[in-house]
Amino acid sequence: MTWYAFTGTDCLNPSHYRLKRKTPSCTGSKNLCAIFTSGDTYPEIDYDVVCHIVLALSSKTSNEKVFLKN
Repeated sequence: MTWYAFTGTDCLNPSHYRLKRKTPSCTGSKNLCAIFTSGDTYPEIDYDVVCHIVLALSSKTSNEKVFLKN
């Protein structure tokens, strides 16, 4: 598993992420920064990852699979 930085507008579209070798740093409001999941060039966005994204965005708190902008 590795980090994928969110670079687009659709958090459920794997092509809107780019592979990172380490935990990314992001600035800005409590928006999506990166996800931690399996994959190769693009992340595997399965049900578990979607649930973690929804939880992080609704609580405005990062978790083990989703990193929000500070």
